[in-house]
Amino acid sequence: EIFGQGIAHAIASILNSFSVALGNPAVIITAMRASGVLAGIVSGHSYFQERKFSSKLIVSVCLIGGLILLAR
Repeated sequence: EIFGQGIAHAIASILNSFSVALGNPAVIITAMRASGVLAGIVSGHSYFQERKFSSKLIVSVCLIGGLILLAR
């Protein structure tokens, strides 16, 4: 289990390095941070039974919309 997570993290790090090198770094870094926020919202709801999920979902939709506008 730990070995698989390590391999997945290594592949993700390599892909992130290539994406920053080949794309617009500001957009790529923003996308990585936004995905971290979205993962935090989902895991907070799943694992910790946090409340106010609908308001956090609205904020995440706005976050994705801003990312789309930034990528254009």
